[in-house]
Amino acid sequence: MHWKVCVVAILAFLVATEAERKLKSYQKIWGSRSNRALSCQANEFACKDNLLCIPNKWLCDIERDCYDGSDEQLNCPTDCSHANQFQCKNKECISRDFVCDGTRDCLDASDEVNCENFVCPEGEIKCDNFLCIEETWKCDGYNDCGDLWDERNCTASG
Repeated sequence: MHWKVCVVAILAFLVATEAERKLKSYQKIWGSRSNRALSCQANEFACKDNLLCIPNKWLCDIERDCYDGSDEQLNCPTDCSHANQFQCKNKECISRDFVCDGTRDCLDASDEVNCENFVCPEGEIKCDNFLCIEETWKCDGYNDCGDLWDERNCTASG
């Protein structure tokens, strides 16, 4: 019975960690905007509902980031050929962000194989546990890696 409690606690931690990462991304985007009139930066996409700017790397990643879903309706390929997509061995498509994140997202678990050799996308660094995080998240006071790797050896200035 005790192992079931541990499994539930671990799952709750992983869900909370992913939710915290997503919230942190949204806070970084929204936090820099004092009003709702959007003027997105060159590396951002303006959602068609004009409520949010999201990083371009979130386009066509099989994950709806705009409230209206416009980030997944831009002639996104269905064959996993977009740079933000990953094709599982069983031909299923998932977001590239879910590869080597410690969670089995492909039904065949092929997204969690050979993670020591996985290359993080540009602008990201690999944690000791093979999770890729934004470079700017290193030494920011948040446990983004889940094992505090990104908060070790930090100076007072970051």
